[in-house]
Amino acid sequence: MKREYNFTNNISETTNCDIYISDENNSKNQPLVILVHGFRAFKDWGFFPYMASEIAKAGFIVCSIDFSLNTLSDREKCIFDMDRFRTNTVTQEISEINQFIDLIMQGCVLNKDEEHKWNNEIYLIGHSLGGYMVLNISNLRPEINKTVIISGFVDISDEMMTFVKMRLLANLVKRFEKKLLPQYGKIDNHKYLETTKDKLLWFHSTDDGMVNYKHNAEQVVKMNNPNVKVVTVEHKKHNPQYSMKALETMN
Repeated sequence: MKREYNFTNNISETTNCDIYISDENNSKNQPLVILVHGFRAFKDWGFFPYMASEIAKAGFIVCSIDFSLNTLSDREKCIFDMDRFRTNTVTQEISEINQFIDLIMQGCVLNKDEEHKWNNEIYLIGHSLGGYMVLNISNLRPEINKTVIISGFVDISDEMMTFVKMRLLANLVKRFEKKLLPQYGKIDNHKYLETTKDKLLWFHSTDDGMVNYKHNAEQVVKMNNPNVKVVTVEHKKHNPQYSMKALETMN
């Protein structure tokens, strides 16, 4: 079963979500998974609806989020309102995830049946830029129990350094981000990944042409934190459909 949920966020825009729950699974011990898409994607893009549905069948309550300034005007043709989209920021999207988690904890999101099945645990799954965002949320919020990062990256400015033409902008972007929302600018993901006791699972394909494997997953492996597991795959590129494998490993 799938239903819609939306809320008015901190900039008075609407953030939309789809909530998936299996009609066949009546377990009262279901974790809640927040599924976060990447740059210029959306909750109905590609394999996301299938992934959300399959995760729900496996015994999870799934919330797939659409950010308010994605500004998708035609889902079938993937046409965006670029005038509105250019006002979007990574920190704004992180703040929308944070607000959504607050609403869940306040009892505003789940209905009575869903609340009855939820075990009060929250997991995060993020793809690409969504992986970077859930990494930040996991760092910030102690109530997050487990996090799965698919084809994600550790740091925006570090990732920009992998593209020659963007290297001069990398430090500028980092300074700009810190000014936008100071609470996110203070985050040190490198230190967090080296020292965290939180459970993180990182999936990455060595032939990912969008997010460099060596500058991200390989660096996480070298941190040698037993609580952070990196699963390296081959020939999956940037948009792999291996979410069930991720969940099996996470469990």
